[in-house]
Amino acid sequence: MSTYEVYKPNVLYVRTGLWPGGVNYADLNLLDTMQQNGFKVRILTGALSDELRYENNNKYRIPIEINSSLDKLNRKEWSGDKRVREISDAIEICSKKHKSGVIFVGQPFYNFPEFNEAVVSSSRGHDTVLRIHDPVDDESSLRKVSQRTKGAVTTGIIAGIIKDSNPTMDVSVIPPGLDFSDFESERDARRKIRQRHEIGGKDIVILQPTRVASQKRIDRAVNLAHNLQDRLSGERAVYLLVTGGNEPIQTAIDEKRRLEKISRKLGFSNLIFLNGVPAFGGDFRLTDYYNSADLVTFMSETEGFGLPPAESSLVGIPCVTTRYTDSRSHSVFDEVYGGFEFIMEEDRTGEGVSSEVIDQVVEAIEKPESWKEKKERNRRLVEKYSLDSIKDTLMDLLSKFNRNI
Repeated sequence: MSTYEVYKPNVLYVRTGLWPGGVNYADLNLLDTMQQNGFKVRILTGALSDELRYENNNKYRIPIEINSSLDKLNRKEWSGDKRVREISDAIEICSKKHKSGVIFVGQPFYNFPEFNEAVVSSSRGHDTVLRIHDPVDDESSLRKVSQRTKGAVTTGIIAGIIKDSNPTMDVSVIPPGLDFSDFESERDARRKIRQRHEIGGKDIVILQPTRVASQKRIDRAVNLAHNLQDRLSGERAVYLLVTGGNEPIQTAIDEKRRLEKISRKLGFSNLIFLNGVPAFGGDFRLTDYYNSADLVTFMSETEGFGLPPAESSLVGIPCVTTRYTDSRSHSVFDEVYGGFEFIMEEDRTGEGVSSEVIDQVVEAIEKPESWKEKKERNRRLVEKYSLDSIKDTLMDLLSKFNRNI
């Protein structure tokens, strides 16, 4: 093997904030894969949620540096050229201290033009890689930043847009990777979780494994849970567990209040916000809740990728979802989950759920054998999103960066 192939630059991952959400966990998995393959990795961010701090302390153990300038930007407390310089200086200081050969930029172009400008300014002397999950609305900003970057790690649907902005850039299509070992839940977790929330052993648990945000359309999950209550045989209650609920953002706070109001109006009293997993109690992880659920709901209008359908496939439970798109109406769902078998709510923007969806959910719960073939098919297909399957592509991309710093 040549020196070029074994060169392993230090990697600095920069992001305005790390919050609960699929892409954040996926990026931590990506960074951990780098660590396990001999790269020294450090994170520079403006904010770190309790959930991500817990995951990092107990699993990844990646050194993290919190920067106040990035946090102010994340909270939209200020903007302007002076602030761009502050962020650029922070990136440069951290990268020099860490002797970083590669700067990995998490989710650029996403609401923060000052962040993009700082990335451009601090990119001198480094190979800069963009980690882009969602489409880029500001293509002029993309062109400007891409001229100074070496590569991009992205999903297939926006790879062409990125490549058009800089034909010489190495664009690697690497989906968010799942650590399959995470889903080997404690054998007794189902009983303990139900005991924690005072849920009966025969009751039905619906899991909405997302943060609280209007585009997640959790109101439809509330509607489904309410309607399901009257359709199931036997004396079984239905619970809807939402993993988010503690996001310190006003829009999330307002959405949570709206969902609680909808639930009260419907007379559905079993809506539970976990307020962050594992922050809720600290002794259960998101994967424990997956293994304790009977159904997953994920009826978003827009997503950049959407991990819950893949995660539900890993644990073998049905998922109700939509053919969601990205913010520019590209069909993300069809690209990511073509060939998978889920319960589909075809109306992506409606307020409720169709009677056909409710019928399919009842059948999947009361006749689990009807889901057996679909479960086995999904489990085979989800292998392409394992960390092992993306590792070679990631290592190949990083091996191209050959700076002697």
